[in-house]
Amino acid sequence: MKKRLSPLVLILFLFTISCVSKNEYISKIDLLCANFDSNKNLSITEFQTGIGNGKNDIIVTSGKVIFSKDDRTTQKIEESSFAHYNYETNIYYKNEKPVKAVITIRSNPETSIEKLDYETIYYYKNKKCLQRINEKPEFTNCDETRKSANLLRASYPIIE
Repeated sequence: MKKRLSPLVLILFLFTISCVSKNEYISKIDLLCANFDSNKNLSITEFQTGIGNGKNDIIVTSGKVIFSKDDRTTQKIEESSFAHYNYETNIYYKNEKPVKAVITIRSNPETSIEKLDYETIYYYKNKKCLQRINEKPEFTNCDETRKSANLLRASYPIIE
C-alpha cells in the first residue's frame, strides 16, 4: 500500500523551502551591498536640484550615482531631499534592476513641528517586493518605491 503525503505536509514543506531560499537571497543581497559600500574603486557622479532665481538658490534634492569601476553590474543611487523632513533614499541595483532600498525620514529641526525618525528596508526580486522591513504605509510603500527606483535609474544613467 502506497503512502501519500497529506496536502498540509506538502504545503509546509514547500513553504519551508521558500523561506530558506528567500532568506538566502536576502543574505546574498546584504553581502552584495556591504561589499559595494566597502569598495574603494568607485566612480561617483554627484547631482543637485533646487529652486531659485540665480541669487537666492535653495537646494531641494542632492544625490550621487555610484558604480564600481571593477564591476559595472552593481550600482547605487543615493538621494536626499530637504523640506519639512529630511528624506534619504539609498537604492542598490544589480543588472540595472533594484534589489534593495533603504529609506530614512527624519525631522528637520528647523521646520518640523513633530518629531519623526523612520527607516524602512525593502528587498526586490524579479520586479516584485520580496521583503518589507518596518514599512509604515503612511510614509512609504514597497511597490511605489520600486517604481521610483526604476525611474531614478532611468533618469540618472551612469556617467563616466
